[in-house]
Amino acid sequence: MEWKLPVTPRRMIADGQGGVWIATSMGAVHWQPGSARWWTMANGLPNNDVSALHQGRDGCVWLGLSQSVARICGESLEAITVGERQEEILSSITEDPQGNLWMGGMWGNLYRLSTGAFRSYTQAEGLPESHLTGVTIDQAGDTWGSLRSSGLVRLSQGKLVATYPQPEIAEVQAMVPHPAGGVIAATSRALSVASEAGVRPLKTATKVPSWGLAALFAPSSDTLLYSNSIANHRLRGQSIGTASELWQIESLEGPVRI
Repeated sequence: MEWKLPVTPRRMIADGQGGVWIATSMGAVHWQPGSARWWTMANGLPNNDVSALHQGRDGCVWLGLSQSVARICGESLEAITVGERQEEILSSITEDPQGNLWMGGMWGNLYRLSTGAFRSYTQAEGLPESHLTGVTIDQAGDTWGSLRSSGLVRLSQGKLVATYPQPEIAEVQAMVPHPAGGVIAATSRALSVASEAGVRPLKTATKVPSWGLAALFAPSSDTLLYSNSIANHRLRGQSIGTASELWQIESLEGPVRI
């Protein structure tokens, strides 16, 4: 089934029911076979500049916008203001095991929204001065943030506990939790593992062709789907979490359905 989107998409997530949510500069659209429902300022959004999406465990969808975050639950929409700077734009959203919502901002700030409480993390808490490009939660429940030109940061129990400024992960474009702890981070040139022990290359049986924009998905605990400007790849892990950990690589043709 073909449907033409009238604007360039920024983010897209599956809704678990055969449809997708798409973030655009004209608002957010929920596409399902045979229908497309737009959410814009006309029906309650603070603005139309949607740059991040996340579907919570309760099925509600969170939208990251310019200086605000909105939640859509069925036909209900509510929004709150985020950030002290007028130019703040939320670039990523994720959820931890406790149900707290973590959001990364363009100005390098990190925000946590929990029941009845909202907290921001800034340079005052030790975050580098940089654009925060991604947020994810590892197997231990720690929060990881990727920053443009500044590597990674890790927060545990709501406190900043480590920074990872190593050059090989200075420009992380995508990251997923590592099955044995920490995260797997993708840059335009390499795949790395960051954990409490530090940063190391992801050990693969053969060299992974890498160049250009990177995307990374983990459909299961021992499988990675890695895409870049060259090709798509499936990586399967062996002896994960041990000194013998090794990932086998398979090149894929065309788009991959997850």
